[in-house]
Amino acid sequence: MDARGTVPQDRQDEAHAGVLSNAPAMTSLVFGILAIVIQLLAGLVLVIQEHASDEAMKRLLAGKVTSVQSSGPGGIVVLSLLSLAVGISAIVFGVKGRRLAQAEVQGRTAATIGLVLGAVCVAIPISGLLAFLAWVSCCVDTL
Repeated sequence: MDARGTVPQDRQDEAHAGVLSNAPAMTSLVFGILAIVIQLLAGLVLVIQEHASDEAMKRLLAGKVTSVQSSGPGGIVVLSLLSLAVGISAIVFGVKGRRLAQAEVQGRTAATIGLVLGAVCVAIPISGLLAFLAWVSCCVDTL
């Protein structure tokens, strides 16, 4: 490519940097990072809800209120499901990116990182769901 941005006639058949880019690998990396950020946001929501619940309990014990209403797990569930969907997308694009990287295209590292982050972000909500189901099955007799 010369200073004007044109490719000389004899080099037009060569692979260019734009042709070698691995879009699924980069998409996987972005989705993997986004899924981690969503999981961290869900953890922050959990901490805020726990703190609000503790403060409400203190007001109840101090006699300032007569009842305490729970905020519920709605925000955490929505964020976990969103993270699960984004994590699955990161896995899918990571696999596609690694397949392209095997065909002499760059991006194997980005695809692998996105694939691993996606797998972690899929494992976290599923582990939480399994723990909840174990707790429910354990304690259903006492309800």
